[in-house]
Amino acid sequence: MNNNILPSFDETTYEAHFLTQDNLPFIFHKDTIVRQGNSCTPNLHLNLELLYFVAGSGSVICDGRVFAVQPGDVAVINSCEIHTVTTTDVVQYFCLIVDNDFCAANIADMSELQFVSLIKNDKAQMLFDQVVQEFDSRDTFRNAGIQCAVQQLLLFLCRNYSEPKPADKKLDRARESVWTAVEFMKQNLSKK
Repeated sequence: MNNNILPSFDETTYEAHFLTQDNLPFIFHKDTIVRQGNSCTPNLHLNLELLYFVAGSGSVICDGRVFAVQPGDVAVINSCEIHTVTTTDVVQYFCLIVDNDFCAANIADMSELQFVSLIKNDKAQMLFDQVVQEFDSRDTFRNAGIQCAVQQLLLFLCRNYSEPKPADKKLDRARESVWTAVEFMKQNLSKK
């Protein structure tokens, strides 16, 4: 493994997510990374992140583990994992970040689950394609379609690619207190 591509904690940023639409508590966008110099900044956050690769090839680095990715792959970034995407050429992917409260209310408490980091599965690809189609839709039922597509994708991943988080992976009390404080500040930034 090439250690010079691994992110260090000093270079990592906490990514605060401001999911202001209660009916669509997601961040969704398409990213293109060109060559190693334009890799995304290593970051971590509390929400679940799904990356769906559609063109090119590259690597996802997640908590020091490197996964080669190609079109059709789905990478899962678990809560609090330091991660980045790199390439020596070009890689394109869709990024879907799902609010933890939405997951807990509709599927499961994601903080209690550990997902497989790299998924190569036709059904996962088909379900993510449905998410992309719903986000691109402009019809009257767009928001409901997005919610349903995201729920179907999450349910599939929970059933087939997750397990209860092992005790050694759960946040210890000190780290949990820090994350609780960060979340409190995030929720109350507009207040004095």
